Amino acid sequence: MSMNNEVMLSYFPKKRGEMFLTPSMGDVEQHNFLGYDTTQKGLSKEGQAILGLSGNVIVNGVRNSLSGEPLPSVRELVCGNDENSLKLFDKLKENGIKIWQKISENMVIHSKARHKDKSK
Repeated sequence: MSMNNEVMLSYFPKKRGEMFLTPSMGDVEQHNFLGYDTTQKGLSKEGQAILGLSGNVIVNGVRNSLSGEPLPSVRELVCGNDENSLKLFDKLKENGIKIWQKISENMVIHSKARHKDKSK
């Protein structure tokens, strides 16, 4: 999927891992901690979005902790009350549904192909 540019900035909820996926962070060292500065040179648009959302998680998590409340949903941690973040989160969740479907389809296709090869 990556080779075909089918990976989108996405969110996979609950049993799908509670994880975010980005096709690329840009021209930066992708496996190092980049901090939360979304204006860093070399970040892709997706990289900027992920850093911004992850910074929101820290701020909203600490704010929630200081109030003594249990942690809210991932959506609330990531977005708080920011309308733009809420819209982005919903789009990432939609993207995750699309990618999950594509992954599932690819697994079925490859499974059938392996089964066919073994039966020869």
